[in-house]
Amino acid sequence: ASSTAAYISIVTGANGFVGRHVVYSLLQQHNTPGDGKDGDEKKEGEQIIVCLVRPEKVAYEESYWDAHLMDMQQSSSSSQKLCVKVMPYDMLDNGLTLNNALEAAAA
Repeated sequence: ASSTAAYISIVTGANGFVGRHVVYSLLQQHNTPGDGKDGDEKKEGEQIIVCLVRPEKVAYEESYWDAHLMDMQQSSSSSQKLCVKVMPYDMLDNGLTLNNALEAAAA
C-alpha cells in the first residue's frame, strides 16, 4: 500500500564529499521509487531533505541545490514534491542549530 506522508531526511555536512553524495542518493531514490518488491515500498508524497552546513556555506548551498532541483524538474515527469532545505549547523553550539533544524523539518 502506498502512503502520502512526507519523508524527511537530515544530512549533516551536506556540502562535504560524503554528505553531497548522500543528498544525491536521496534525490535519486525520489526519482526512481521502489516497486514494492524486496521491502522497498513505493513512496508517494513530499520528500524533504534538510542539508545542514556551516553558516557561511548556506547561501552557496541554497543556490547550488536550487539550480540542481530546477534541472531535475525539467527532466522529470514526476508529480511528487521534492524540497531541499539548507540550514546552518554548528556542532559546537550545544545543539541549538540542530534543534532549530529538527523543528523546521517537522513544521
